[in-house]
Parts: sequence; structure tokens; C-alpha cells
Amino acid sequence: MALTPTEIYLLDQLVNDPPSDAPSDQLSLYLTKLARLGGYLARSKDPPPGNTVMWRGLTRVLN
Repeated sequence: MALTPTEIYLLDQLVNDPPSDAPSDQLSLYLTKLARLGGYLARSKDPPPGNTVMWRGLTRVLN
């Protein structure tokens, strides 16, 4: 509901993730991918991504 199938496809193509046991349809996985496009490093001790990083990532997907 938060992302269209096209956006999910684009995120899968643009952001390479190491293989994991998490299901590929989790919203948190795609929000992290979106944040990584905006510059978020996704390290274990990092705080959650902010609005600016999410906006940058969304802008990259939509362009």
C-alpha cells in the first residue's frame, strides 16, 4: 500500500542488498532501501533515517 509495484521493482534493481532470511515484501526493507538511495548508510548503530534522507531517496526513485 505504501509503494507501487513499479517502485518496488525499481528499488530492487537500484539497491543491492546482501542475501538475508527476511521476506522480500517487508515494508521496512523497502523503506531502508529508499533511505539508502538518499544517503543513509544503514549501519547497525545508526539512528533511523530522517525526513531529508527519505525525501532524497524518493526523489531519486521518481526521476
